Amino acid sequence: MTTGHIHTPLAPETLLAALFDTPPEPRHCGGLTLASGALLGHPLDCFVLHGSDCTSTDHATLLEFLATPRTAARPLMGIFACGPAADEDGHLLERQALLLQRLAAARGQAPYLSIVLTQQTGTLAALAALADLTLVARPVGSLALHGPNAMLEARALVFDADALGGPAALRHQSGLALRSCRSTLEALRHARLALPLLSSLQSPVPASAAQPAQALATLLPDTRGAFDCRELVDTLTDAGSLLAWHDDDDLAVATGIARLRGRTFGIVSNRPQRHAGHLGLAELRRIERFLQLCRIRRLPVLSLIDTGGLLPALPDTDADLLATWLRVLDAWQALETPRISIVPRLALGAGALSMGLAPATPRHIRIDWQGAGIQAGGTFADARPAAQPAGPYHLLTAPADCPLAVQTALDLLQA
Repeated sequence: MTTGHIHTPLAPETLLAALFDTPPEPRHCGGLTLASGALLGHPLDCFVLHGSDCTSTDHATLLEFLATPRTAARPLMGIFACGPAADEDGHLLERQALLLQRLAAARGQAPYLSIVLTQQTGTLAALAALADLTLVARPVGSLALHGPNAMLEARALVFDADALGGPAALRHQSGLALRSCRSTLEALRHARLALPLLSSLQSPVPASAAQPAQALATLLPDTRGAFDCRELVDTLTDAGSLLAWHDDDDLAVATGIARLRGRTFGIVSNRPQRHAGHLGLAELRRIERFLQLCRIRRLPVLSLIDTGGLLPALPDTDADLLATWLRVLDAWQALETPRISIVPRLALGAGALSMGLAPATPRHIRIDWQGAGIQAGGTFADARPAAQPAGPYHLLTAPADCPLAVQTALDLLQA
């Protein structure tokens, strides 16, 4: 069975030249290439694992690279274009454990992005999955703890590599922050868009909104029809700044990062076109993982809530749904950064709590549109109109005035 381990579409020098502003001077160490330079004016350290095998020597050199004080405070990019790990001196497992620790610590200090160009299994897959954003290049890139050959030899079971750890499996089952890219160059392009957003939380020059505020007045077709949350996001965020953190339209929640009046925000939004905004296990996993990113990167969060609650769970997944839902609530509580929640139409039950609906506080400002319904459970007909604001941190606004309300919220959060 062919696993597609060996697939290096571009040489390390070519990858680095396409990534950095000016081609850096790389340092080659067997199957590992190291480089430092600038990406869109931001400092960046990068390592490329390539070749048919990733050896223990490569791991030792990478450990030394990550241990330098110069690297610790700089954003990091990892490009995985290698085959399986080869243990020629018996110390590979210990070095992989140290690498996991070092990368986790490095991610806590500065952004870490990864690009996966080949099939990665075991600890190498974990090293790539630790990133704030993992970019998987089709058709070969995948992440899994076990490859198809290992499953065949151990249990005589035949698995497709994509089913074990391809982009579809990662999006719907793991909740990883991940984008599936059609090519290596597309993955590099997304990396160039993402790093400045994570590296600089405040833009020196706030940009204008992508769409005029007047568009909000006609955004909702009626009280029940689905609308595109992207239109609302584009009206509120700075033009051209939105980068979706996931690239599929199969789930009822979307996440991304964008600039809001010059400041980088994490965006969590319902997608009423899918299951009327109801959330299932896959949606909750996505929210949980993204809130971890926002907590580590200390990103403020903008949540757009339009949900009818949680999807009914199958008997064999009901316990998982409850446990994941509780973890999502804990993730919202763990955020120490400012939050803005917007309820344009409907917020019902546990689904609304999963999207960050909570009492308004000086660090959490809630904006309800006139006519929006909020209810602990039940149906749209049972939902009561949003109450009059109880204080300066709970705003009630007409749809067309929502951008002005968001600006007011930003002023209150900065005060």
